Amino acid sequence: MKDSIPVRGSIAGHCYYEQTDRDIVWGSVGFNQGDSDVRPYVGGLSVTPSHIVSSTVNLDHRIIYLRILKPHFAPIVDMYLDLECELSGYNSLKVALTEVDGFEPIDLGQSSIDEQWLAVSGDGLAVEVSGGKIVTSALNLKPLLPAGGSREMFGLVLAFGSNPQAFKFNRIKILLGTEQLK
Repeated sequence: MKDSIPVRGSIAGHCYYEQTDRDIVWGSVGFNQGDSDVRPYVGGLSVTPSHIVSSTVNLDHRIIYLRILKPHFAPIVDMYLDLECELSGYNSLKVALTEVDGFEPIDLGQSSIDEQWLAVSGDGLAVEVSGGKIVTSALNLKPLLPAGGSREMFGLVLAFGSNPQAFKFNRIKILLGTEQLK
């Protein structure tokens, strides 16, 4: 990213407080604006002025769509994903991107997810659970950069091998690099 300007990729509805980078739960509850797209995936919340504690949630679906807002001042030229989530049992994860129609991400079929994941991973093998967590660090999503589509946002697709149980996000950060304007 040495030739681009780093920008945080903002999750729709998410409030980026000081502690959000350490724990995604902190910004998931929009106190005045409604909830973040990650709110259903941080479990039950107990909120006090200095504390937000989350529990886990059992999901009845295996694909999570998160809307990511695009920067308005320059095109995206780089994209990386840091993610940590907890879940029980064996599971795996593939990542893809989709367009957004109005405010709704467009559903992708498994073949589209597999094709995009192959472009990211190089071998098509999913990220697997290790020690009760799935973790990605600076996962390069540049091969999937959205061309055209909505001016406002795109969809990040997290496709698990099966419905996650005892699930919660601990961290999810999208780092975008924008073109340097001359």
